[in-house]
Amino acid sequence: MKIAFVGDIALIGKYDLTKSPEARERLKELSNKLNGYDYVVGNLESPLTDVHKTLVCKSMHLRSPRKNVELLKYLNIDAVSLANNHIFDYGKKGMNETIKTLEDNGIEYFGIDKKFLLKEIQGERISISGFCCYSTNGAGYITNNNHKGINPLTFDAIREQILLDKKNKAFSIFSFHWGLEHTNYPNLEHISLAKK
Repeated sequence: MKIAFVGDIALIGKYDLTKSPEARERLKELSNKLNGYDYVVGNLESPLTDVHKTLVCKSMHLRSPRKNVELLKYLNIDAVSLANNHIFDYGKKGMNETIKTLEDNGIEYFGIDKKFLLKEIQGERISISGFCCYSTNGAGYITNNNHKGINPLTFDAIREQILLDKKNKAFSIFSFHWGLEHTNYPNLEHISLAKK
């Protein structure tokens, strides 16, 4: 089984088909490389939405026109994590447009609403789940009062997923979106969490 994990995907600027017709050509080498894997997973940081208004207060908002789902398909992306600090930049409507666009194009997603993927690849059962820490300045997390939203990165959430994966007889694969913006070193709390 060969699974590729690519990092943060932001389909903006020179990687936006609506602004740069050469975007596909720029990604050709990567597309060819990823074509050799059984399953490809990424972290979709730019919501695929036509919403232009945001109420989220932060230094930078990311969004990408829905047309750019074509680039995800071109890159052979099978699934994306939505557990990150930008998926709610354009509110629930922006996130829902993203989900609909992914579903309409056969791309799986996880990391919100406690959603995870249970897959069987070449006879092996795997579980892929995503979590985002609070220090990334995201919005729309699951809370005690709201059971919909981004899966928060907490020890209890991870433990709950591990127990569920064991019950499903699946290997656990976690996608963590954590750390502070513009910092090259991990938070002490994240080092402690990883060791725990």
